[in-house]
Amino acid sequence: MKTINRHAVFAIILLTVAVVTYGCAVNLVGNGTVLLEIAPSKDIHISKVYIFQDGNEMVISGEVKRSVINQGYVDITVLAPDGTIIKQVSVSDRPVSLRKMMNGESSFTIRLPLVPSHGAKVLVAYQRQT
Repeated sequence: MKTINRHAVFAIILLTVAVVTYGCAVNLVGNGTVLLEIAPSKDIHISKVYIFQDGNEMVISGEVKRSVINQGYVDITVLAPDGTIIKQVSVSDRPVSLRKMMNGESSFTIRLPLVPSHGAKVLVAYQRQT
């Protein structure tokens, strides 16, 4: 009997949720409207970041995996094409979903009330809580 890889099951569930949740949404990275930059961090890995436009909101979601136990939060900065800051938020201080999962993994989702212009950049970074 074959065993099912739990990461594969999680990926299928995440994809299904994304399709159902964002079925009418526009993938802003996929269509070239927004550039995504994930800041490297020691002992932290941010992955599976998706950026969608849903009506007048930009939805940003992703996963955080920690190799050490620590407290922290995700910073998100949205820059205009000329580099000026449009919006800067932390997942810890906005109405978001930060769900703790097994093995030091967490997922986040945030909805921002904005429609980015073509060439905007979204910076995602993990900050340790001090």
